[in-house]
Amino acid sequence: MSMAFELEPPSLAQTYMRGPLVPHGHGKPLSKEELDGLRTELAAIKKEFGMVEPERAFMDEKDVEWRFGGPPDYTVANLYFLKGKTKNHPVGSLEMIVENLVKTWEMERSHKLDPNKHRSVDPKVFHLSANGGKKYNNDEANHIGNYSVLLEKCPVDIYDVDRINWEQSHEKFHSAFAAFPWEVLEVFSPPPRVSF
Repeated sequence: MSMAFELEPPSLAQTYMRGPLVPHGHGKPLSKEELDGLRTELAAIKKEFGMVEPERAFMDEKDVEWRFGGPPDYTVANLYFLKGKTKNHPVGSLEMIVENLVKTWEMERSHKLDPNKHRSVDPKVFHLSANGGKKYNNDEANHIGNYSVLLEKCPVDIYDVDRINWEQSHEKFHSAFAAFPWEVLEVFSPPPRVSF
């Protein structure tokens, strides 16, 4: 089942959760020069503050049906993330591992069309629930979207899960947050269970 975005994204650096559609205010696709400028800014921040970009695994696999025709470009999202993050976790720390796992999971859920080919979780046993809400299996969660699962217990006058489809949920979050720069502040329990 294909859930195509109703409007074509301006570029693979400006689709769901990877940066605002208007990072330079003109509302047009980023030019190569603008994207190169953002990459230069990102490199400078990494060098000056000793930060590393999140690692999203499984983006180079073959035989993946991508929502927008190719793997996403996280330049804009990573730039916003590094500009706004409050922690700089050591490489290899549990916090960084969890952060990368969740960012990989979000990338797969948002961009790989077949949830049974996601590798950040075991599709056969994966379940998702939030705030005492319904426990969704892999296919159910993929069908309604991550954000609808996480907001399932919200009052309907704030967020009506039954009236918001996958595309609408992503568009709401995309327009509300510049790049959705989510970060792990601290991990309180050791592996193997990861909750977020």
